[in-house]
Amino acid sequence: MGQCNAMILKESTARKTAIQDVVTSVSSEISKTATQLQAQQQQLQKSMMPTAQGDYVVQKGDSMAAIAKAFGVSLSSLQKANGLKNTSVRVGQKLVIPKP
Repeated sequence: MGQCNAMILKESTARKTAIQDVVTSVSSEISKTATQLQAQQQQLQKSMMPTAQGDYVVQKGDSMAAIAKAFGVSLSSLQKANGLKNTSVRVGQKLVIPKP
C-alpha cells in the first residue's frame, strides 16, 4: 500500500511539473505577442501622423473615413480639402489634412 501511494505521489508531482511547464511556455508566448502588438500599434500610430506640411500619404488598408477619424476631422472636410467628390483613395496618394 505504501508503494502504491509513493507511485501516485510521484506521478502527481510529474503531472504538476508538466502543467507548470506548459503554463510558463504559454505565458511567455502571450508576453511576446503582447510586445509585438504594442510595437505594431506604435508603428501604425506613427504612420497615421501627418507630415510637417499637413499632408498624409495613403497606406495599404486606409480609408478616407479612418484617416479623417485618426486626424480628428470630418470626412466632408477631408474630401473638400483635397477636391474629392467621393471617398475613394489609393495607396501612395497624398492627402492634405485640414485643421480640425
